[in-house]
Amino acid sequence: MASFGFRGEALASVSYVSRLTVISKTQGADVGYTALFMDGKMQETAEGPGPQACAAQKGTTLQVRDLFYNSKQRRKSLGSNEEYQKVVDVVARYSVHYPLIRFTCKKVEDKRTDVSTHAVPRPASLLEAPNSDDEEMSEEQVIEELNKVRRDILQRHYGMSNVGKEAFTVFKWWDVLKMGANMFLTKPNTVTAKKNLFLLFVNSK
Repeated sequence: MASFGFRGEALASVSYVSRLTVISKTQGADVGYTALFMDGKMQETAEGPGPQACAAQKGTTLQVRDLFYNSKQRRKSLGSNEEYQKVVDVVARYSVHYPLIRFTCKKVEDKRTDVSTHAVPRPASLLEAPNSDDEEMSEEQVIEELNKVRRDILQRHYGMSNVGKEAFTVFKWWDVLKMGANMFLTKPNTVTAKKNLFLLFVNSK
């Protein structure tokens, strides 16, 4: 959970105001396990208490449904388009920064999905553990492969059809500060005065 700044109490807070489903499968396991949380407690299913075996993809999936279902006033304010668009904006930005994670964001009552990166192709070299005989990728190669996925996500989210041709990567390291910056940039002619995009992540948050 460190990837998104989630600490234990933050995820627990989500479980108090939503129907939270956690599905997880470790590498090499035959099955995954799922658990449903409501009001901060794991719910018992027809199969019994505790996490239940299920079919799952490798990794961990968090499904947050019916946000604020148990808080009518707060849910009413969430129904406003302005607040929902802020949620969509945050999810879209994180999907660019974490191109190997698949994101989906939609309203329960709508068929249209506002954010989805499930169909974005991702290189197997970044998703699978390398074999002992495989040559290890350099940091520059990894960044370049990640940025290829980012280009696709930017095109899907923000309609930047020419971002693939105009984008370039800049990496800068400062020995004095012991810190660096990885920048994914486009040329000025990629954006217009009416439409531009600035994404900033510090320590991946």
